[in-house]
Amino acid sequence: MARTIPGEERSEALAALATQLTGTDPKNSELFEQALTVARTIPGDGRRNEALAALAVQLADADPLDPMLRERALAVARGIPQRSAAQRSARSNPCDNQDQHAG
Repeated sequence: MARTIPGEERSEALAALATQLTGTDPKNSELFEQALTVARTIPGDGRRNEALAALAVQLADADPLDPMLRERALAVARGIPQRSAAQRSARSNPCDNQDQHAG
């Protein structure tokens, strides 16, 4: 079904699905793996990384004292690639980036 949704809407739908799967029962390993699989299919590095970060936060917030959830959250977070300084700069102020290309 998600394959029929165009562009950015598809990414949003997949991210919402991944979050919902994990939110249903954060301690359920099967749901967690499904959520991770769904999040990894999101096209575009930025949106995929945001979804993975949201999953990590959701796991960590579910029960901060549960070592299994903390480890899962850390494992997801460690798997998110770091953006380069140029990518962070361009993303934080897209108007500056456009001005550089316009002139």
